[in-house]
Amino acid sequence: MGLEERESIFYKLKTKYLLFIYLFGFIFYLASRKCGSFDIWWHLRAGQYIVSQKIFPFYNTFSHTALFHPWIAYSWLTEIIFYYVSVLGFNWLIVLKICLIITTFIVVFKTTYLASNKNFNLSILIIFFMAYISSTSWLLRPQLFSFLFTAFFVYILNEFEYDNRKKVLWFIPLIMLFWVNLHIYFVIGLFLIFIHLFCSVFKGWFLFGEDEENEIKKQRFLLKITLISLFVCFINPYTYRIFLEVIRLTGQQWARANITELQSPNFHCIQVRFFEIMLFLLIFSLSVSKKRPSLIEVILFIAFTYQALYSIRDLPFWAIVMSPIIGRHLGVFFVEFKGNQGFVENKVQTGFSQKSILGGDKKYSLINWFLLGILIVIVGFSFPRDSKLESCLDMEKIPLEAVTFIKENHLPGKMFNSFNWGGYLIYSLYPEWKVFLDGRTQAYGDEFLTGCSDIWSLSLGWEKKFKKYETNFILWPRKLPLTEIFLLMDNWKLIYFDDIAVIFIKDIPQNRIFISKYEEKAKEKSKLPPLEKGG
Repeated sequence: MGLEERESIFYKLKTKYLLFIYLFGFIFYLASRKCGSFDIWWHLRAGQYIVSQKIFPFYNTFSHTALFHPWIAYSWLTEIIFYYVSVLGFNWLIVLKICLIITTFIVVFKTTYLASNKNFNLSILIIFFMAYISSTSWLLRPQLFSFLFTAFFVYILNEFEYDNRKKVLWFIPLIMLFWVNLHIYFVIGLFLIFIHLFCSVFKGWFLFGEDEENEIKKQRFLLKITLISLFVCFINPYTYRIFLEVIRLTGQQWARANITELQSPNFHCIQVRFFEIMLFLLIFSLSVSKKRPSLIEVILFIAFTYQALYSIRDLPFWAIVMSPIIGRHLGVFFVEFKGNQGFVENKVQTGFSQKSILGGDKKYSLINWFLLGILIVIVGFSFPRDSKLESCLDMEKIPLEAVTFIKENHLPGKMFNSFNWGGYLIYSLYPEWKVFLDGRTQAYGDEFLTGCSDIWSLSLGWEKKFKKYETNFILWPRKLPLTEIFLLMDNWKLIYFDDIAVIFIKDIPQNRIFISKYEEKAKEKSKLPPLEKGG
């Protein structure tokens, strides 16, 4: 390779390419952060359970309070994938997470780019904000696959609807075959294709002549794909029960009222404020564009915006579906406003020569390579450099030492534990110990969960509700009010204390060996530092 050829490659790092690299470097950085999800633990245990037992669970076997309560592992394939990846090392779970998120937004970028009439800068800007808005839900959970498949569905249906590419629809049943076994949100895929079918039929009622014949052919093909996709949804270990599980999940009142991610967005949060900005931008783009919104866009806007305002967990799906709609209508607006080059591109070029901003000048190429080097350093330091648990997952709020204490002393009897810790306790203590409660709300039911809330909040009659579970020891966060109450009770003794967790054991003859051995030491520790309220 000659000197001139090497120099030409050096100059090819244009600012346009650097923007794209920086966008996905930013997404990489957000995706590579430690996983703080409490649910990853029971997903890993469920995957290990399915692999080792070679059965698919239909009932709850992880809990002593809801033993044999109906529960199906609707994300069984994801849980198996998570389990096998974790065997390679926990940093590989982060690699999987990064790959899924980056692939998702590459597909979203491609869809938005084509929808915006190939307005590169506008697409970069939209995806930047949409990625930041949705990053709150980038946890190591099965919904990562739903993000990816939603992006593919939007791309395929846009190609079919706006470019009349019929053959791409054959990918939909194939994707659905995996989606229904990876996550319960496969219903989003069904919703998207049903909306396109409905709008196609509706539009066909008002068309005549040659267009009517073409529309009828389009409807028939779309109907065929829809029916095949619906049939494919039954190809899972639970067959029709998977749809019943969707109904059960949507009917959970306790989860909606108590789990933060299922509640409405908090508009005081910076990421949600950006959602507010993008929502106004979406409304603005639909208002000013000379291209009238299609019936499909109107229905998608209403449905996904309602869901995003209802549950913060659905913000990523809003971002994925709305990005090409914003791009399509803003792209038309900019073309009309500033000519064929587009408003954003004109603004970028103001004050810079075409040569310099695209990296044709040596000075700007050097700057671009320097900026790329900074990005590589930032990304390198943000990625976990070993496979240790603490390097990959957020362990600051996990009772690691308390769990070790339980194992070493083989504490007998039933356990009482907090909601958030249940998943980790399933991962680390099952099958020797079964948990009191964990994040699988559908495995317990609203009545049980409401009773648990009464205990945590020390509501009237909480002691009576607590006694009926006949627990022998309590593993609880030390900063919660319930800890202080048990410190004052004579029939419960503190045997373990650290900065994160406390363990109480029932004062009965069978437990005197633990009380005599650990009570004094735990009491001394509990005095330094003093307990804090709240948490």
